[in-house]
Amino acid sequence: MNHNIINELTTNQIELEFYKDNIRQLLPLFGQELQKARESGNKTVKSICEELGISVGFYYDLERGARKPNKEILEKIKKIFPDDYHP
Repeated sequence: MNHNIINELTTNQIELEFYKDNIRQLLPLFGQELQKARESGNKTVKSICEELGISVGFYYDLERGARKPNKEILEKIKKIFPDDYHP
């Protein structure tokens, strides 16, 4: 048995767990920023949900940090709240 492969898999698994933990820690911060941006931009939850193509429940889960947005949703959020937008 090639132990290099086992070592590589073990290392990758450890790194994956690190990134999962990091994402879990970032989600509440992301949610807070999303809520600030929405409120500062005087946008309604309904209008944002329509632009993102998601349900109101999913959106509120994002704001609470309970759900992770996929790449497509993140890209759409960047368009709704451009880089030069600071809540």
